[in-house]
Amino acid sequence: MNTLVSNIKVEDVPKPEAFAFKAIGRIGEVESREVRNGYTQVTIPLAYRLKETDQSDRTFYARINLKQEWLQPGFTATTTNEQISYNINVKKLMRGLFTGAGITEGDMDFNVLTGRTVGFGTKLQKDDTSRLEVSYFFTPRT
Repeated sequence: MNTLVSNIKVEDVPKPEAFAFKAIGRIGEVESREVRNGYTQVTIPLAYRLKETDQSDRTFYARINLKQEWLQPGFTATTTNEQISYNINVKKLMRGLFTGAGITEGDMDFNVLTGRTVGFGTKLQKDDTSRLEVSYFFTPRT
């Protein structure tokens, strides 16, 4: 076994840092899975290029956490925390995803998003600044 001896400590090495960005992405096949506490996590793959000179696409995975009851017309939250989660995940992110992709009325069917273009912005995760999360969606300029 080859051993590399070092004089450096873990705390001497800076933590990895992510950098927030804004991009235009092509939506891939949306997937969902059950997670804890009755939530469903919806994962939206977004193929994008930060610069026109990039040789290949990168993929950012936007995630939205939803509860089934939030997807009913006339939903009313029972707690302040639930209202905040609903506002972020449904009113801001889910609605923003559909309207940003050009769907301004009708059913919110994730299957119709595949192949559409949407703008998105990211932000650092609160609990791990080495990772990004989606912050908002927007309609790209044509």
